[in-house]
Amino acid sequence: MQAARLTLRNPFLQDIVIGPGSNDNYTFSEIFVEKVYASLVRHAGPVSTVLDLGANIGLASVYFSGVWPGVSLLCVEAAHDNAIILRQNLSTLLTLGYARVIEGAVWGCNGQVALAPLEKGHVNQRRCHTDGGASDDNMVDAFAMQRLIELSGFSQIDVVKMDIEGAEREVFCSDVSWLNRVRMLAIEFHGKSREESQFDAAVKAYGFSILEEGVHTVIAARRNG
Repeated sequence: MQAARLTLRNPFLQDIVIGPGSNDNYTFSEIFVEKVYASLVRHAGPVSTVLDLGANIGLASVYFSGVWPGVSLLCVEAAHDNAIILRQNLSTLLTLGYARVIEGAVWGCNGQVALAPLEKGHVNQRRCHTDGGASDDNMVDAFAMQRLIELSGFSQIDVVKMDIEGAEREVFCSDVSWLNRVRMLAIEFHGKSREESQFDAAVKAYGFSILEEGVHTVIAARRNG
């Protein structure tokens, strides 16, 4: 089964690759047909910098580059197969210096974590864990938020988009002082990760208010951010 290539209309004006035998068609529909990030765009106003965490094959980053021309993107993706297509889909942005790709997992600390086997019904979405017994082939570099912000080189982060298959629990159960550097959050929670990480209390302590709580994404903004 071969990958498919689609041509996007204005304002995106580029071809994208959809991986074979994956959930990419569903993700494409969410982002470009249902426009799950349209409310984020409406609330955010002008945006210069984005961390795309759980960038998958880059569809959200392509969307952001279309609605916020000239935006600088740091894209983080743990699954190697996804990262290959991610680099293809962002090839122009990478060449022009508008995007960078880090292959690794977003986690609560720096180090390494294991990439879990593919789950049924989630062909290109893989969870990370720290359980023992993983082979070296399944280990990936892990990055804490502070480290990713350092690597981005951004003095201020306008938007953090986070869809990291449950690892948001690790992120928000750890040091969250990085929130001082962020203006807006757009997070997809998985299972009970929002409650277990005490996300609402954590972001409130750093001056964030919840703006929207959709089926797909929770959007929060820092007051006077």
